[in-house]
Amino acid sequence: PFSFSRYRYVEPWYFGLCRGMAFAQLFRPRDEVRFAQSPSGGGNGCPAWDFQWFIEWPQVGQRYQLIMRAVYAPVPQQADEAGVRAHVGSRVEEARKSATPPGAALGF
Repeated sequence: PFSFSRYRYVEPWYFGLCRGMAFAQLFRPRDEVRFAQSPSGGGNGCPAWDFQWFIEWPQVGQRYQLIMRAVYAPVPQQADEAGVRAHVGSRVEEARKSATPPGAALGF
C-alpha cells in the first residue's frame, strides 16, 4: 500500500493537468509547505496531491498566515512532459513576479 514516490521536492509549487489545462499551486518558500503524493489516492489512474503546512512551535494568541497563489493556464497540445513542465514553469514564474511588488514582504 505505501511506497516511495519517484517525485522529489525542488520548488514550492506543483501542478496537475486536465483537459488541456494546467492548475498550479504556488507557496512562499518561507512557509515550508510540505507536499504529499499518492499514485492512486484519487482512484485508479488518478493520483492525489496534497500539501501540509506545519508550524513547528505554535503559540496561543499568535496569528499565522499561509499564502498560496494559483495559476490556471492552457498547455500546448503537442508538448511532451518536459515541454509541459517548462511551459507551466514559465507561467508560475510570471505569477511570482506579478505577485510581489519590489520591496514587499510576501516573497513569492
